[in-house]
Amino acid sequence: MKTDLIPAPVRSWLYGIATALIPLLSAYGIISEQTAPLWIALAGAILATGTALAYRPTRAQKQDEKGD
Repeated sequence: MKTDLIPAPVRSWLYGIATALIPLLSAYGIISEQTAPLWIALAGAILATGTALAYRPTRAQKQDEKGD
């Protein structure tokens, strides 16, 4: 069973985009300098949480392993 919500290459691309785009948005005054670190933290939290959720053990998987 494939559990990737966001495949690793896409996550890597999104991290790069987020860490480049957010400072640019701040430099052009679209987001404030005070909130830019919060936006980067949010992007990291979403991408990291998606990975953690994809690989967490579930009760159904544990029961399947016992039944084999």
